[in-house]
Amino acid sequence: MHTQLDPILLDGTPLAVRAFLRHQVDQVPAPLRDLLADLGAVVGGAVLSHRTS
Repeated sequence: MHTQLDPILLDGTPLAVRAFLRHQVDQVPAPLRDLLADLGAVVGGAVLSHRTS
């Protein structure tokens, strides 16, 4: 979810699956939540700075 790949990876799954995943992520301890947020920022930065030759 933090890498924004969930729509692609979960394409075709029932909404209950997505809701369950969101619930599980919301329940992780604060340090892991911070790590996931940092992961999202790193992936976003990498996408924005990607250059093609």
